[in-house]
Amino acid sequence: HIGKRKRRRWHIDHLLSEDDVKVVGVIATETDERLECKINQALKVRMEAVIPIPGFGSSDCRARCESHLLYLEWPSGDEDLLLRKVAGVHIDEAGGRISALSLQRSSGK
Repeated sequence: HIGKRKRRRWHIDHLLSEDDVKVVGVIATETDERLECKINQALKVRMEAVIPIPGFGSSDCRARCESHLLYLEWPSGDEDLLLRKVAGVHIDEAGGRISALSLQRSSGK
């Protein structure tokens, strides 16, 4: 999803094709269960995330999430700490059931 030039299929592909959007990192979690909604809701509460676009990426959400796109206000230059905090939420919500966790800092391209 990160590249700017690609076939736009998902909501995130449209968002990331915009020039003023920058990916600062990627967190991928491999588990035996679907945790997207649980992690999304935990991020919203624990990190005071706000919903910039209601309904974004959540049209098929069974947990009735308001959106699967969250915005976190964070000081520029401290992205590594942000990524570690978000990864911590992934680990907490998975309850130790993560078989793989990848935390990768983006080059910003």
